[in-house]
Amino acid sequence: MAGPPRQESDDLEELPPLDRSPEAEQEGPDDIELEPLVTTLEEEIELGQEPEPELDVGVQLLDESTESDEAAEVVFDIESLLSVADDEAEPDDPDGAGPRSLDPAADLATDVPPTFETIEDGTEEPLDDLVAEELPELDADEPGGLEADASWLSTDALRDEDLPSRAERAWEVARVEVMGGDLECVATSATRIWAAGTRLAWLGRDGSHGAFELRQRAFALVPLADGALTLTASSLEVWDLAGNLRQTSDPRAPLGVCASESAELELSAWPEAGDSACVVSAKTHRVATRDTPEGAFRALELGGKVCRLSRGRPTLALVRGAEGFALVRLGDQASELSRVPVDATAEEVLSGESPMLASAGDVVAVGSVDRGLAISTDCGRTFSRVPGCLHATDLSAAERAGRVRVWASVFIESEERSLILEVDTTTGVASLVAELLIQDELSLADGEDARVEELAWDALSGRLLAATRAGLYLIAPPGYGA
Repeated sequence: MAGPPRQESDDLEELPPLDRSPEAEQEGPDDIELEPLVTTLEEEIELGQEPEPELDVGVQLLDESTESDEAAEVVFDIESLLSVADDEAEPDDPDGAGPRSLDPAADLATDVPPTFETIEDGTEEPLDDLVAEELPELDADEPGGLEADASWLSTDALRDEDLPSRAERAWEVARVEVMGGDLECVATSATRIWAAGTRLAWLGRDGSHGAFELRQRAFALVPLADGALTLTASSLEVWDLAGNLRQTSDPRAPLGVCASESAELELSAWPEAGDSACVVSAKTHRVATRDTPEGAFRALELGGKVCRLSRGRPTLALVRGAEGFALVRLGDQASELSRVPVDATAEEVLSGESPMLASAGDVVAVGSVDRGLAISTDCGRTFSRVPGCLHATDLSAAERAGRVRVWASVFIESEERSLILEVDTTTGVASLVAELLIQDELSLADGEDARVEELAWDALSGRLLAATRAGLYLIAPPGYGA
């Protein structure tokens, strides 16, 4: 089939040529005027007037009558959007919390018990089985309550070990009124009994007595021929019977401690070197010795950190080095030293809190607050543990009735009472000989208690002395004075 006849190209209207020059201006129709769709907020909205959009969809459309070259600003009315969402929300909105008519308890089986899945084996057990047994009654005053089954609450049951048995006859305890209270230490001499704390007090063998306030609190003392040597936190002070301070010295320099540095000082008598000789330590590797109250201190290296000085004769120092604990004995001269490593029993006891040390002849006693007591009858070579001596606060050793004894003060904090134990070193058995009862009129200050700060045996009177915050107590064995 033949198509329509084509017109010749000469009959077509000739189009104007295209001008692709970059300088050419491209103009649109003159009758087309572009207006901004959205005007700025500052030009159209007046203060105090709110525009009314045609559709309540939460979007404000501003009037388009004003032209502006600035960027258009769209204002969303959040309150309107929220109101529209509340009005148009359907009950079964998949994005909502669920249908409004949903019953939370619907279609839940009532015959399936709740289960508890154990972590260990992954098994499931009904919760009813966990509470099937009858619970104990909470009122201990009613029959069948906790009172009959509360033996585990008793003080004895809470101890790590039971106390020793009581002695057949209790010792007599008396408080020395003239010595006052708030005491830290006690010591004896041939002429007097001394005690110190916030003040220094003495009781003569002839019944005389005296006391005076100290400048600083005393933590230890050594009796002198006509006075006493007291140790404070920073110095040694020499006092006479009238309360005059004769001399003050600082032993920290020979101990390798700076004068401005705080150090835990300890003082002990050195009877081998004389009645007025003393030894001072500061928990360093050396001690300071002095033969006379007015003499100069001499430093003595002991080859280990000094943990404790003994009270008694011989004079011992407990040191701790790389090999463990050892006992260093001071002879008549400072240069005469002998060293004995302690065995495993003493090592275990001394590793506890606040190690303690006492000596008398061949007997050495070591202890700590939480590890109890151990004694040696061969100058510290071997030790045996003494049961029932936990919570000890101090030790003392001396000869009584022809045999060396060791005394330990035990403080039962839950009952606020101090007990005195005596250890027979020949059998290694301790017995409870006395109990210190603090009277109501001797009530202690806040933070203080009735524990024994220091024990000392008075060989001349045959009584045990106990210094406490409540005062000085004399503890006499049965038959004393008979």
